[in-house]
Amino acid sequence: IPAAKKTGTDPAMMELEQYDMFPKPPDAAAADVDFEETVHSGGLALLTLYHQAKRPVIAHYWYKSCAMCKLMKPVIQRVVREYDGKIHYVDVEISLNKKTMSHAGV
Repeated sequence: IPAAKKTGTDPAMMELEQYDMFPKPPDAAAADVDFEETVHSGGLALLTLYHQAKRPVIAHYWYKSCAMCKLMKPVIQRVVREYDGKIHYVDVEISLNKKTMSHAGV
């Protein structure tokens, strides 16, 4: 059983256990991700951040015809603005990232 981790609402204080949900990205993928930025997009960015980011990663999986996805977008964007520089946010369109979605169980 893993040791208890610190959690809470402050991303800087979050220490969550690393899981092996996603495979490691190709080595060249890290060059395409700016780790200083907060907002990213695509499955490759998600894989890279999942394995290499020091900040918590939030992924928004969406589909172009999903009404709930569109409804949630402004709420998610407000949270991302509030935690700018403290988290990584990845916008992942499901139909363009099928392999990543299968790893995530979406």
